[in-house]
Amino acid sequence: MPIQVSIRPTMAEDAAKLKAALLCIWHETYDTFLGADRVTTLAAGWHTLEKLIAEAQSERTCSLVACDKGQIVGHALMYEPEPRTIHLARLYLDHDYHGKGIGKALLQQAIGAFPHAHKAYLEVYEPNRRAVEFYKGQGFEIVAKTRDAHTDDVLYEYRMEKDLARHGE
Repeated sequence: MPIQVSIRPTMAEDAAKLKAALLCIWHETYDTFLGADRVTTLAAGWHTLEKLIAEAQSERTCSLVACDKGQIVGHALMYEPEPRTIHLARLYLDHDYHGKGIGKALLQQAIGAFPHAHKAYLEVYEPNRRAVEFYKGQGFEIVAKTRDAHTDDVLYEYRMEKDLARHGE
């Protein structure tokens, strides 16, 4: 059966489905190096219904969902923490949908919501090689490696940046 994914702005009524989708995707992505219990705990704190609703309703964020037959299979969240600089806080995609251009489309639409921005940045865990390579393929470069403040053990994440003016975005 062909995949027919649509990308649209997140609505407040998506919050419960989005929370469930993010939890599944986080387990797919992070269990191998964070552990399932820690992933469940982190996701519960970071993806509360109240927070997801507020992000969907905020004029300061670009929150997008990718849907396939009514099921949320991807999500992007972008905001502008300082003038002309945008932060990709989330870009997650169900692993069954990797390699189909959906992540790229989510990223491009999120960046496009801030046409005045000159720079985009994100953080990604070092062991998440697939994501690191994806972002490199989208023109992001590693500019720093730091120890993750959200874990007790030694885990590093990269800060990656993209000069949007140079890339004509």
